[in-house]
Amino acid sequence: YKICTDLTSSILYKKHHIHIVIGSVLPISTNEIFKVEEQLAFNGEAKSLSQKREFEFLKELACKYINSPYLWGGRSPFGIDCSGFSQNVFRMSGYSLPRDARQQISHGEVIASLQDSEPGDLAFFNNSNGAINHVGIVFPENKIIHASGRVRVDDLTEGGIIDHESGQQTHQLTAIKRILKN
Repeated sequence: YKICTDLTSSILYKKHHIHIVIGSVLPISTNEIFKVEEQLAFNGEAKSLSQKREFEFLKELACKYINSPYLWGGRSPFGIDCSGFSQNVFRMSGYSLPRDARQQISHGEVIASLQDSEPGDLAFFNNSNGAINHVGIVFPENKIIHASGRVRVDDLTEGGIIDHESGQQTHQLTAIKRILKN
């Protein structure tokens, strides 16, 4: 199977247009048992679902979501939450993550500190009760891309996320995990 990497696109299926969004799985492969292309046409950008990609590819996909509105439980550019965002971006990059941030933290290799982190690592944050309630993707130069109000890029410190606009700390850093294989 392939996965759509265009923000929005469409397919022609049995002579009908169907609109799709980034992350949609397409039944297209190079070794098909039956000829799906006789019923399905797709002309957009896609990659093999299982192909693992590097940080630059992941970064390009993540940036396509910038300014997508926050929607609890959402998983599309029309509304997305923090864990849906990380799950989608990593899935399109060839890595499987569970749906919720509390589950995602159990995956990957523990990174001791922000100083040891690399772009593409996942940063996890907790609430006042100590429960994991937020996740974002580490970007270069102590930045993080995450869904909070909207998908945005903010500053990341050992203490947590510093809102780029207000200068206030909005989330408390709990852990950093490495998912991408170099």
